[in-house]
Amino acid sequence: MVTKLTLSVNPKTVAKAKKYAKQKGTSISRLFEEHVTELTRNKNSEKSDPLESLKRLKGIAKGAISDDINYKDMIADILIEKHLK
Repeated sequence: MVTKLTLSVNPKTVAKAKKYAKQKGTSISRLFEEHVTELTRNKNSEKSDPLESLKRLKGIAKGAISDDINYKDMIADILIEKHLK
């Protein structure tokens, strides 16, 4: 049995969600259901963390970018290059 749920969401977020769902070939309802299921999967565990799925990605690009990079300089260089073309 499926229950209808009404949410109040920023229109820009709704537009992004619709676009994302379409790209993934699913519905916003299904995305929401999967996300909440993931968040509450270990609800009985004291160690349960709603951001666990994101934490699994931590370090995925480790070593791809040097630690001594100055991001402000990098962004400035990109913007200068973009606008000088």
